[in-house]
Amino acid sequence: MSSITTSSKRRDFERLGDYRPGGYHPIHLGDVISHKQDLITRQYRVLYKLDHDDISTEWLGQRLDNDLYVVLNIGIARLRRGREDDLAVTLGALPSAPAQGSEHILRYLDHFELSGPNGIHTVFVSNLRWPIDHPGVRLQWDTRVLAYQCCLALQYLHAHGFIHAGISERSFSLGMREYKPEQFEHLRLRMGLPHCRPALPDDPESDLHRIPKYLCASSALMNARRSFFADVHTSQVRILLDRFVNTSRPQETVRNPISHMRYSSPEMIIFQRSCTAKDDVWALGMTKLLLMITGDLFISPELALHDQLKLITTKLGPLPPQYWNACHPKPYELRDREQLEHSALSTWQAVRECYLSTRLRIAPTGQALERDARELENLLRSMLNYHSDQRPSMADISRHPFFSGLSSAL
Repeated sequence: MSSITTSSKRRDFERLGDYRPGGYHPIHLGDVISHKQDLITRQYRVLYKLDHDDISTEWLGQRLDNDLYVVLNIGIARLRRGREDDLAVTLGALPSAPAQGSEHILRYLDHFELSGPNGIHTVFVSNLRWPIDHPGVRLQWDTRVLAYQCCLALQYLHAHGFIHAGISERSFSLGMREYKPEQFEHLRLRMGLPHCRPALPDDPESDLHRIPKYLCASSALMNARRSFFADVHTSQVRILLDRFVNTSRPQETVRNPISHMRYSSPEMIIFQRSCTAKDDVWALGMTKLLLMITGDLFISPELALHDQLKLITTKLGPLPPQYWNACHPKPYELRDREQLEHSALSTWQAVRECYLSTRLRIAPTGQALERDARELENLLRSMLNYHSDQRPSMADISRHPFFSGLSSAL
């Protein structure tokens, strides 16, 4: 098995053009990043690239003083003074007990500023964690438990007056409840050599000091040649919510919003209004997290907003009349309403079948699974209601019959 992987929907390598003033910080494997504070110096050696998106690159690192493996998230320079800097401190200062869901908010071990050729970047250091949308996750652990923890995390955020405004599969990761160094012995041997390629700019006269000498493909802990998680039970891992770059309180202006959410609700697209807690609910329903599947069941988040809206109606049925009237351009013709209603029925049948096919790999057949599939359909229908005032709160979702019996098991 290869030691390097990325989702088929992601680029293996970041765009070289994003290494520019205000953009990525150039990193090379083996680099040592230092943070000195109060006469204490912490040093982190970069080992592998784990991921990248529009606002950061993420690296597997190791503290030099105690060999602890960590994740280093290095933001683009233009977001140095953005919301995430404040939220890292604010959320880290929230009480970690006894409120349910608090353990599912990512807590940073360290954060500091890093100066480079493209500006000043904020670095966040956290315990070892890995993406939740890796296909091996649904084969290794109880996905209904993990989906429930996603709901608890967002419920906790809402209960403390925050709106995430950026929920997607990448907003959540998985980590160990208790870090055990021996679990990751011989990490580099088990993960293999990273896959890199030379960084060749289109313009040979460009500022070469702003770009790395080579680009690295994303490596995955889940793809190690000898699994780190072979004997790890569901009870030993936990969901972690992070990526708070757009997070704010209601009516608070986000200073550095991302261009758009990966999963914007119809009201946000049509009426161009800001995100609310009920739009977080919509976004969570649109992700694959409650189903814990790969691939896009409802829409592709890479689409332009108008194309997202068009596909939403294809999957979930026609819009309410007042929404359709406000659309410019129209996502469909009125004569297509009946066809869209039939299409929506096919979508919900696919939801049930997808859930059953996923769960049957790890659970026996029986009426319980059929009941769960119907409850999941009911839950997703309520979360993806076109009328935001009719969507459930995250507290309601956590108490939904689909998650029956899980609160006492955690």
